[in-house]
Amino acid sequence: MPTILLVGGLRFFFYANDHEPIHVHVQRGNKGPKAKIQIDPSVSVVSVQGFSKGDMRRILKFCEENKETFIESWEDFFA
Repeated sequence: MPTILLVGGLRFFFYANDHEPIHVHVQRGNKGPKAKIQIDPSVSVVSVQGFSKGDMRRILKFCEENKETFIESWEDFFA
């Protein structure tokens, strides 16, 4: 499970056997809320468990701001 970023208690990562479209998983702690966010071609929520609407707005904004980092990390790992 390559971790891309750790920010404010949130871990942004993908699984070693993940598939396209490019996406990241987000989790707070080891057993906390989690979400799956599609990154490319556009940032959107795929699934969410336990995050509030406010949390999700912040997560989506962060994903938009770091879209290129996520894409580069994905391409580097899966190349």
